[in-house]
Amino acid sequence: MGSTRDREIEKNYVFFTDFVGSLMARHKGEFALLHSGEFIHSYATVGQAIAAGHSKYGDGMFSIQEVTDRPLDLGFISHARIEGGLRTEATDS
Repeated sequence: MGSTRDREIEKNYVFFTDFVGSLMARHKGEFALLHSGEFIHSYATVGQAIAAGHSKYGDGMFSIQEVTDRPLDLGFISHARIEGGLRTEATDS
């Protein structure tokens, strides 16, 4: 089982993915502060959201998500094959 922080992040992420559609109407392009699987507030910048999270939850038990309908690109790791092999030009030909 994961740490308390891991469980908080997972709970917040599940909430966010379930409700991002409804958040889009009023908060598109903003940064959502999430805590205990709930939307707390949105902010214009990620810095504002992080500062508010630290101010409200000094233990760091919060998450920030950009309210967007764009898929998240995690860079190199997001291009890994489902089977577990990494995508390279040699394996993609």
